[in-house]
Amino acid sequence: MQIFTDLEQGSRKFGRLTLLASRVGKTADGHFVGRWLCECGTEVRVSESRVRNGYTKSCGCLGAEVSRANIKHGMRSTPEYSSWRAMIDRCCNPKSKDYSRYGGAGVTVAPEWREFGPFFEHLGSRPAGTTLDRIDTRRGYEPGNCRWATPTEQAENTRATWSIQIGDRVFNSAEEAARENGVSTTTIHRWCDGYVDARRAHQKNGGLLDPKPGCRKWRRYNAS
Repeated sequence: MQIFTDLEQGSRKFGRLTLLASRVGKTADGHFVGRWLCECGTEVRVSESRVRNGYTKSCGCLGAEVSRANIKHGMRSTPEYSSWRAMIDRCCNPKSKDYSRYGGAGVTVAPEWREFGPFFEHLGSRPAGTTLDRIDTRRGYEPGNCRWATPTEQAENTRATWSIQIGDRVFNSAEEAARENGVSTTTIHRWCDGYVDARRAHQKNGGLLDPKPGCRKWRRYNAS
């Protein structure tokens, strides 16, 4: 059954993939999965949003070609290859000085990322001043959970055990919410938790004020 929905008015070919059928399933996080035919003849099922956004361009054959071509042309000396090699080493090599905190602690590398090509195809070039970062530290190095991040972004991610909602916006940390609203992180937590203010006339419960309307927070995950 073919249900092209939002794709039927536009191109059904993205990179090497041509859409055969839309919405044939869903990923664990709720994204629609399409059935695709790669130029090499392989049929795959991949998230439609990942293909439309350019994260997935082939069944994996392009990554293998990129790996062979780029390494052959000197990519072993690039920042991207160094980051990939370090990731593999700390997760897969028991002799690595960092193995106990990664592979030894259960941090894994997705099977397709054991080759450099698919890793590079997914993340692309590494911007200056960034390093490899896991978005959700409960999960391993895998597509959809990694990015090139600045030291500030990584530091915030380490502390980001809370998601913060202020009005109709959701922030990934109290630091981000504070920066965007021009206040301190203490104020952000007060907005979400309520607080004691003995100076206010409308005291109740011994001066404990309710959270600010439209403000709340919830735990995302335990940082590691």
